[in-house]
Amino acid sequence: MNIVHFFEQHGNDMALLEGTAASKASVVIGLHMIKIYQIQNNHKREDITTAGKKRPNKHCPVMSQYDSIRIDHTKQLVLSYYARNIPPLIRDVFENLKKQIAEEDAD
Repeated sequence: MNIVHFFEQHGNDMALLEGTAASKASVVIGLHMIKIYQIQNNHKREDITTAGKKRPNKHCPVMSQYDSIRIDHTKQLVLSYYARNIPPLIRDVFENLKKQIAEEDAD
C-alpha cells in the first residue's frame, strides 16, 4: 500500500491514534481484525517461519496426484482471496478446497 496515498486519503484523522495495535493495523492495512488476530496467534505459536536453506527442486509427489484443472482451480481460489483483500492462509485455502471437493463428490 502506498503510505502517502493512505495519509492523503485519511488526512489528520485522530481516530487512527486510538485503539489497539490490531485495530490500527486493520485500518492501515485494510484487513479485517480477525485476520490480524489470526496472524498474531500464528506468530505466537511459531507457525510462521522464515525461509531456510535453499535446496534443489525435487519432484513433488503431491502435485502429480492432481490434473491441470484442479491446479488451475486452486490458483484461482488463492487469487480470489487476494481480490477480497484477505491473505490466503494455507489453512483457509485447504479448508475451502476440502469443502469444495466434498461438494463436487456429493453431486
